[in-house]
Amino acid sequence: LFGHYEDALLLLSFVNSLSLSHQNVPIIQSVANNANECVKLLGEQISNALMGEVDFHTCFRLIGQLKRSGWINPNLLPRHFLVCRNYKLLSQLNRIKSDNNPKQHLSRYIESLRVGMIDIIKIHRAIFDTNPDQKWRAETELSNWANQRILDLKNQLNENLNKIEDTGMIRSILDSCLHISNSLAFYNFHFIDIILPIFNHVLGQQYHHRLSDAINLLLSQIETHRWAELTPEVLESSNLSLISSVSTPSSDNSPPTILMKIRSIAGFTNSMIRIFNDLRQCPLYTLAIPAIEMFVDSFKLTIQSLKLKYTT
Repeated sequence: LFGHYEDALLLLSFVNSLSLSHQNVPIIQSVANNANECVKLLGEQISNALMGEVDFHTCFRLIGQLKRSGWINPNLLPRHFLVCRNYKLLSQLNRIKSDNNPKQHLSRYIESLRVGMIDIIKIHRAIFDTNPDQKWRAETELSNWANQRILDLKNQLNENLNKIEDTGMIRSILDSCLHISNSLAFYNFHFIDIILPIFNHVLGQQYHHRLSDAINLLLSQIETHRWAELTPEVLESSNLSLISSVSTPSSDNSPPTILMKIRSIAGFTNSMIRIFNDLRQCPLYTLAIPAIEMFVDSFKLTIQSLKLKYTT
């Protein structure tokens, strides 16, 4: 196929040279006009080839053939290359099927985007950065294109990340985003600051919902709990148990025994431990202070509810 393009360009060059040498020969001028009318078709076919599965050397050859055909302004070749290769990349991304599995969808999308973007950036710079007259404009267009693809990734994360409830899976997606970020940073494209707030928001929202669920469950159990009468003896016994539990912590970091004597409190304590263990799987530094504040607020609400229930 590429050999046919080369033959067509050689014929076109030969016909044009004949036309210049024999400007007064009608039949030669007619052949030249017909040949020039085929240039558009040739350019479209080469462009279609650029939209397919082609490697670096093939891209380099096709761009050279487009330039020689005269079908497109040489200054517009960098943009035209991006349009063609972007069509190929978007077609590949749109074919990703996840069967309603958001984690699998995001993993495949991020990896395909990483490979596709690096391939386009490498070929683009290898071909067009060698021309000082084109370099600035070509690099600006490349940067704008890359930013648009990152915005597409941001939209994918906004749409699918909150559907993943397992914190370990969210960590896996975050690792994939860090991988593509580090890969593109090698080519001076930095975008991690655009992506991290999405993870911070989703993890914070899930953490808050889990705290709320634990508190609501505790409050519902408190309503049906039969509380012992708060006599001096009971109070003294509870204080001694609490002091003993705090002063002699268990070797396995288990909760104080006194907290586990009441079923509702034991369930709430275990829920808190489970919530923090989930959060440890993806511990974002930016989430540290908000997480502590939400926990303190939840703890205060729990104490107030217990005091209100016990004293009424």
